[in-house]
Amino acid sequence: MSPQLVGEQILTNTATSVTFSSIPAWTFLTVDWFARSTVSGGVNVQMQIDGNTGNNYLWDKGGSHNGVSAAAWDGGAGVAQAVVGVIGGNTANYFSTAHWTLNGWNNTSGHLTGTGISAAFDAVATDWSEVYAMHYSGVGPHTSIKIFPASGSFTVGSQFTVYGWR
Repeated sequence: MSPQLVGEQILTNTATSVTFSSIPAWTFLTVDWFARSTVSGGVNVQMQIDGNTGNNYLWDKGGSHNGVSAAAWDGGAGVAQAVVGVIGGNTANYFSTAHWTLNGWNNTSGHLTGTGISAAFDAVATDWSEVYAMHYSGVGPHTSIKIFPASGSFTVGSQFTVYGWR
């Protein structure tokens, strides 16, 4: 089956978060964004499922910054959100992008997992290219996703899209 659009948000004002709610029980979802931050420098993008702010998330990332590979992976265990990307700062015209797949969205006996990629630019010589993995220990079916920067807000023109798959 081809993907079905669940929702899309294109910001006309700055926003501290973007939430997609009342998401049907798809087998898996894809989440994409094209975004920029109101603060300078690379800012982590975080995700919470079903409004859960408990320490039910695991995440891991690896990649490069300014073309230099990271010496070690970074991650979190038993934390209140998963880090799922990075966005560049408030430099005009430098938007960042990410693509995520969330597996087990409708699973009533297992936990939700996901993998993603993210690329960000803050200037001509400032960039991040990263891969991510996450685990959410709540069982489904799930109904909502909240995406938010670790600091600052998403700028006007940032775009977020969710598709569902069977």
